[in-house]
Amino acid sequence: VGDDTAPYADEKPETEVELQAIEVAFAPVTNAEYRCFVEAGGYGDERWWFGETAKKWLREGLRNQAEIEQFGSMYEEIRFDVEAWMSVRTNLTEAQRQWYREQAKETPERHAQLLEAWYGAKRHELPQEWANPHFNAPSQPVVGISQFEAMAYARWLSEQSGQSARLPTEAEWEAAARGTSRRLWPWGTSAPERQQLNADPAQLRRTSPVGAFCSADTPNGLVDMAGNVWQWTTSVFTADLDASASAWYLPDGLARRVVRGGAWNGSVVDCRPSCRSGFSPGFRFNDLGMRLVVSCPIQNPEP
Repeated sequence: VGDDTAPYADEKPETEVELQAIEVAFAPVTNAEYRCFVEAGGYGDERWWFGETAKKWLREGLRNQAEIEQFGSMYEEIRFDVEAWMSVRTNLTEAQRQWYREQAKETPERHAQLLEAWYGAKRHELPQEWANPHFNAPSQPVVGISQFEAMAYARWLSEQSGQSARLPTEAEWEAAARGTSRRLWPWGTSAPERQQLNADPAQLRRTSPVGAFCSADTPNGLVDMAGNVWQWTTSVFTADLDASASAWYLPDGLARRVVRGGAWNGSVVDCRPSCRSGFSPGFRFNDLGMRLVVSCPIQNPEP
């Protein structure tokens, strides 16, 4: 895992990790699939919500003060000089730059409202974009879900299917995207063409039906490993690539978790299989979804 030639420090150092065999879902979980969980009463049944942190999120929401303070400081910087703030972030797309310019015009009160909506204590009973026609078609990947929701869906699906479905660790996700040959891109070594994946150059400005960008598939048929939606893993995000953390399953707590894959609203460079980002497990946004794996059950004590 990792890439010593990558542009971001957190993708280094390259590290060998031994993994058990897994089966990987060919696509991110879709709205049609997630609807089964919703209609089965998944948000009203605590059996599927593992750990006290997830149960508290379900019952009443969780306030993440650390994230509120961090992004509050960011908003202060962009209000002061948004162009200077963006000048050192060379991977921003033009759409993202325009968004930050608009944010720079907002009042401190509006920014506080946004942060409270994202990280404040609020109870949820549906994904964030469930009613948004840009994101809720049956074949689009479900987005606007926290890691708590993703893990609850996996536990529910395991019970229905008789298989041990779960989120991947970050090392498992990268192994699936790059293969044993450690491909630079899911499909191989060639740089992506303009319309090869759903990221900023495609200009869709929304998620696409899973598998629509088939020229970006892996040789063994995994779709959307580059672009469309960031995908949750269970690993803790670290400033440098940590081999032990990358293959570790953390089921509970509020530590930031790694997401992989890039998304429809990001740059192509962030869609590389070795690229990493991290969010609080309670974070929900319109570019954040999930993909499941199946393996031997991981033994965790019941909370």
